[in-house]
Amino acid sequence: MFVVKKIELPRLQKGGQKYWGYNSEEDTQFIVIHHDGVYAGQEVDPIQRYESDSRYSIANRWYAYSAQYHFMIGVDSSDFIYQGLSIKEKTAHCSNLYYNMHSVAISIQGNYEIQEMTQLQKDKLDFLIEWLKERMPAKEVTWHKETSKTKTYPNGTTVCPGKNIIGYLKETLNKQAVSEEEKKKFQNEIAKILMIGGNPIDYISGGYTTFDDLEKWADSPEKQGILNEIYDAMLHRPKDPEGSKYWKPQDLVSIIRGIKNSKEFKVKSSKF
Repeated sequence: MFVVKKIELPRLQKGGQKYWGYNSEEDTQFIVIHHDGVYAGQEVDPIQRYESDSRYSIANRWYAYSAQYHFMIGVDSSDFIYQGLSIKEKTAHCSNLYYNMHSVAISIQGNYEIQEMTQLQKDKLDFLIEWLKERMPAKEVTWHKETSKTKTYPNGTTVCPGKNIIGYLKETLNKQAVSEEEKKKFQNEIAKILMIGGNPIDYISGGYTTFDDLEKWADSPEKQGILNEIYDAMLHRPKDPEGSKYWKPQDLVSIIRGIKNSKEFKVKSSKF
């Protein structure tokens, strides 16, 4: 859907670069979200602005050797997300040294105290976060304001990345937390359902006990045998030809959920 496009940014070749060095993959614990704080419309060239940010950082921050941010999302209508630094590079993107040394920085061009994110920017940000999670161990997403909070400044020392991005991130992260909780809840439901017939879930699912793993059985050659076990455990009867045909294109999670919601299951389970 989107393309992460690597670009060459202005940078110092020594000094700061030698000081900051590189992260190992184990060191990278956070994804930190920023805005660049200057209003931007679709007429703004995202690459030129990214390059300008790099030059500013080198000229005005003794500790910077290139851009502050590893990735930049523009206000443009292209499918590109711009990458100026390797995800292993350290860069000075917030006032907290620990986060600088252990994170990857994403900046969204614009001032999100006064402007709203476009839907395209939201989609790009969501895509990039997932893209990064597949390539590095960092699982925690946070933002600049959050990293600047201290005992002296409990509300932080910056508004970055702006209230409108922060609101979107809180909403998105909350949905993700709910989704993970739903997965755990459903996994427990599956375990209870499959124990109705006295068969342990490990036996019925062939050892594939997690929500994600069960989905992988969609095209398994052993699926029909497992389907027999599910019918026996949940409906206390063998599967019928019509049932086999109906469930054939569906993964096991959908099958279990569908049988659980059927009238036959509700009637039979009430007797046990």
